Amino acid sequence: MIPVDLLVKYNAQVKEYEEGEYLFRINDFPRYYFQIEHGNVKVYNVNSQGKEFIQSIFSNARGVGEPALLGGYKYPTNCVTLEKSKIWQLPKAAFFSLLKDNPHVHFDISNAICITKQLSQLKFQLKLQNIKSLHY
Repeated sequence: MIPVDLLVKYNAQVKEYEEGEYLFRINDFPRYYFQIEHGNVKVYNVNSQGKEFIQSIFSNARGVGEPALLGGYKYPTNCVTLEKSKIWQLPKAAFFSLLKDNPHVHFDISNAICITKQLSQLKFQLKLQNIKSLHY
């Protein structure tokens, strides 16, 4: 999503995560922009009965957790690696400097968030239709 040369220019670091390590947990305050160099992560939450609800699975070259970072609110989900992964981490202040200096990147991230939101809504509508068809 963000070109690697820009991540490097703004002092992002690549961190290696083992399978099952968390990038963030629900109610954490965002401190970094995360971008997957290699690997897969699962973004999910758990309902009051303990049932896991997977929001999305992200892989190579994708950012993760941007809405909370941009919006300044706590993460509403957990994010865990599904395999050994390499993840770029860019501190929040550097991320905002990068966006200010590179408006095209800000536009690309905003666009990706909107598309992801639309896809999530479509998946939810399909699930509702499937549930309704089972009951009728």
